[in-house]
Amino acid sequence: MLADALTASAIARRLGISVATVHKHVESLYRKLGTRDRVSTVLRAQEMGLLPRRGGR
Repeated sequence: MLADALTASAIARRLGISVATVHKHVESLYRKLGTRDRVSTVLRAQEMGLLPRRGGR
């Protein structure tokens, strides 16, 4: 959902969890992937094969 540029609020609504829980999970992703923001997290996940690349790359 980060790759789809959804806000934490939108992610929380879709998953039926709190915004705080979304933030905790995103922080965990940053730590595990060694990133500091959403864009670099999505790019790193694509590089690692965790997410498909978009845009014909």
